[in-house]
Amino acid sequence: MRKVTYQPRPQTVQVLRRYLMAGYDVELLSPRGNGGTRFLRELLTEVREHGQAALLLPDVGEERPLPSALLAAISEQGRAVPNAALTSPVELATHMERIYGGRPLTLLVDGPQALPPLLQAAIAHLRLSSQLQVVLLTDRETSAQDRSPQAVTVQLPTLTLEELGAVLNGACGSPLEASSLSRVYGKSAGLVKLALAISEIGIIEGRLKLADGQFVATQELWSNRLLPMVRGYAPPAEEEADTAALETLAVAGLTSATEAVALVGEVQLERLERLRHVAIEPSGTRHWVTVTPPILGEMFRHAKSPMRLARVSAQIEGVTARKFEARSSQSRDVHVRKVGPLLLQRLAERRGAMLADAQSAWRDTPGAGTALRYVEALVETGAAAQEVLEAISAASRYGPSDEQRAWLSIWEARVHAYQRSDLPHALDVLDRATGLGAYEGLVVAARIRLYADLDALPSDAEQQLRARDDAPVAVQAEMRCELVRVHYTRGRLGLAQREIDAVPVGETGALRGRLRVLEALVALGQGRYRRAVQVTREGFDRAKDELDGQQMRSFFYAIMLLVVVRGQSTSVAMQRELAAALGEVPVFPQLAYLGARVCGIVSANGSVDEIRGLVRELDAVQLPSGTLPGTSRRWADAKLAAMSGDVARAARWCWDDAVEARRRGGYFAAAQSGLCSLEHSFDEAHAGVVAEWLTEIDSEQLAAQFAYLSARENGSVDEMLAVIPRLVRTGQVGRVMQAYWDLGQSAHVRSDPKLAGRIAREREEFGESLENSGLDLLRAVASEAKLTRREEEVARLIAAGLSNRQIQEELVLSIRTVENHVHRLMRKLRVSTRQEVVEAVHGWVSGAVGEVS
Repeated sequence: MRKVTYQPRPQTVQVLRRYLMAGYDVELLSPRGNGGTRFLRELLTEVREHGQAALLLPDVGEERPLPSALLAAISEQGRAVPNAALTSPVELATHMERIYGGRPLTLLVDGPQALPPLLQAAIAHLRLSSQLQVVLLTDRETSAQDRSPQAVTVQLPTLTLEELGAVLNGACGSPLEASSLSRVYGKSAGLVKLALAISEIGIIEGRLKLADGQFVATQELWSNRLLPMVRGYAPPAEEEADTAALETLAVAGLTSATEAVALVGEVQLERLERLRHVAIEPSGTRHWVTVTPPILGEMFRHAKSPMRLARVSAQIEGVTARKFEARSSQSRDVHVRKVGPLLLQRLAERRGAMLADAQSAWRDTPGAGTALRYVEALVETGAAAQEVLEAISAASRYGPSDEQRAWLSIWEARVHAYQRSDLPHALDVLDRATGLGAYEGLVVAARIRLYADLDALPSDAEQQLRARDDAPVAVQAEMRCELVRVHYTRGRLGLAQREIDAVPVGETGALRGRLRVLEALVALGQGRYRRAVQVTREGFDRAKDELDGQQMRSFFYAIMLLVVVRGQSTSVAMQRELAAALGEVPVFPQLAYLGARVCGIVSANGSVDEIRGLVRELDAVQLPSGTLPGTSRRWADAKLAAMSGDVARAARWCWDDAVEARRRGGYFAAAQSGLCSLEHSFDEAHAGVVAEWLTEIDSEQLAAQFAYLSARENGSVDEMLAVIPRLVRTGQVGRVMQAYWDLGQSAHVRSDPKLAGRIAREREEFGESLENSGLDLLRAVASEAKLTRREEEVARLIAAGLSNRQIQEELVLSIRTVENHVHRLMRKLRVSTRQEVVEAVHGWVSGAVGEVS
């Protein structure tokens, strides 16, 4: 049996000792699964260390007149007495007095069943001549007639998040990642046995997976294997009324006390609270009802039949006047884990091993094939340009095939173009690569890529990339992949998706990864946000599994563009981690590296000086802007200008970037930069140009963004309400919350209480749909959109410097409720200190939602 680390509770031990020293009995209230038995052993040790007599009467499931632990203590004193022989309380009291010699005695009793009537009578008799205190561990208060007149009630606190994390670390062998630990803590209500079961079953079933030394929740943590344990917290089977009421409250979720009374009745609700099946917490002038522990509510929700659900749902709708429907989280599918030092070390080791193997093969069996492999290894490890060119020159002396000659020419051109910034020389190298026969298409695709990255797309790029049907499959796949990229760059997303579907199935692993990145970008532009997230997550995880650094950089770019579109903030510290994970600038491809850095700065939430530092670090990287969205340095410059208060300059820089991207053939990037300019400062003339550009681009994401900006500029409530569902579908969560905030400030909405109530309700429902989503884009800091109204209030008060106790007084809440709010908002913001909370909400704490660019 595994040994579970015990977390001591020294403060509670001292509280109990003081009561015992004052002559009180203690009724220790602790829900099952809270480690109460282990606590009694801790208290036993403490009492004995102070020279006092103490005896623990454990719960061993016996049905005997006397606990076996007490009989064993009597036997140890040479007074063995058969259990059946002790029938007199006076005789038992005499035995106990002789054992302990009249010293004060403390009985630690694990549950009322360990305190049978005979022992209770003996205790009453013994107290006539000796001092004796009882500490009774129970999960509910005893009745007044059963309680000692000299008894006090003490609540055994549950473990804190950090304490529970330490226990799970010891039991599971590795720590749980922060957001996953918070989910386990929330479901178990801090009850250690439940948390252990959730974690261990999650690991066994693969719901918690080990990544970079931490267990991360990759799926929902509920499992039917938890049923036997969780049922123990439900009412007994014969209490059908309790079960039905609890199921109704579980399906309803977080409910006000007024609604809960309407659903199950006041008497039933009071009974459930008395039995500790529900928790009722005050919040201002209202009280909120939840099933406890929360995983019990999950059990009811998962176990309900469709017929039962329909009936309960109808009842809930009739009482709460809100449409009941199962809402899926807007971001539950996103979970890309942190890239830790261990993975970076493995990547470096793999690159080193790959180079060593290629070098050894080239040395042992010189030839064109081993030489090409050596060249590719040199490029992947960032070797000096001259070293790569010498290897290419050596390879050409071994009579390479047409395909090998094509690739050697391509790598030579890329070294000149990307490492030496000599595009004319690179194009000349490709022009001289003739006589390649069926493999000429490889050079054509490489030439188009050079133009797209470093100059401008040729007007006939699509025609050049039409592969011949008789070309080798590898050539067709390479040309189609580049054609997908061109279609995406031009904004022809439908054509891009059709080409993705038509790429030959025999593509290489590297080409497959490139296609998955492009598929994610196309899906994002089309407004298929969930598909984009799914492809990105799966591709990034595969790249990690295969230790493919090049593909990881490409998916980093896709991830950070997703973050920008979502309107999600990231911390400056996280951006520095990202820069470290990206490593040195690669020889090829470079745009993914630049895009990840630029989008990271756009999403970063920090002070002006911190953002300026990130921009300065980016300026030190000598890479030209590209024609893909988020690969322009102007985005980072505009972010800094806007934060510095110069919104006009930010808008101008974004517009200049849009015009330049348009000139280079990057129509999609141009439209997105144009929208960024309008978001900084709306200009009617520029808006007309962007509207015209969008007619050439089949992007629902950009169309929804433009409709939102136009509605905001026009101040049209109807237009804003119409565009919100489009923003939701396309994953633009930040703009959804900004839209609701704008509506809340509208004079028209404020003058219509019914409309204002509807908007407030929709905003709250949307915010709740983001709750507990497990969103963890590179451990990104969640945006304001995920905080409830109460959590916003608490965050503002934290930013104002108030302590939890002061917040309690300000909002008229219990201290436990405040602590829960603080814990939840820190979990959502992925921070661990109050100062980090202040920094994370800096963009909206003054009352305005931050820029989403």
